[in-house]
Amino acid sequence: MRSQTSTYGFAHICPWEPKTFTYRGLCSHSSLGEGISHLELSPEQHEQAAWDRAKKEADYQYDYQRELRENPTPEYKARKQINNIQQADSTRARQQAAKASEKYKCNPYDVNCRDAAELRRHEGTRRHKTYVAQDKDGWPCLIYSLHFKHQSNLKQHQTSKGQLRRVEEMTGVLSAGST
Repeated sequence: MRSQTSTYGFAHICPWEPKTFTYRGLCSHSSLGEGISHLELSPEQHEQAAWDRAKKEADYQYDYQRELRENPTPEYKARKQINNIQQADSTRARQQAAKASEKYKCNPYDVNCRDAAELRRHEGTRRHKTYVAQDKDGWPCLIYSLHFKHQSNLKQHQTSKGQLRRVEEMTGVLSAGST
């Protein structure tokens, strides 16, 4: 066993006095004292252990990158800006090709988007949701079996005197018929 009090010629490198170390200059444990483990595992278990390590590393990297995006350091901002500048031409070409090939197309609205993020953003808009909600022939009036091209026209029709009178007649007939 090696001496726990010797500096082994590295005293000039260490900024602290060797006497101040509570563990006498050594680490808390030596990896040489630890045995080699996992030799008794089957190939499937080794593969599973490797997959678990890779998953753990991927999760760590995901969390680390998310933290960097939420709280970016100046170095991270500079690196992202350089990457964006370097990749601008290829990104623009890829986005134009996606639009031309209709890879990210909103079929009901007949809109071509440049990437999946833009398509998700479009599908989340009020205008898209309203358009998808309407009937294929337009906005239906269930009482008169009419269809309107615009929702505002349907609302105007629903508040008209004739429509309101018809609704009152129908609700009167329904309430009279149920008693």
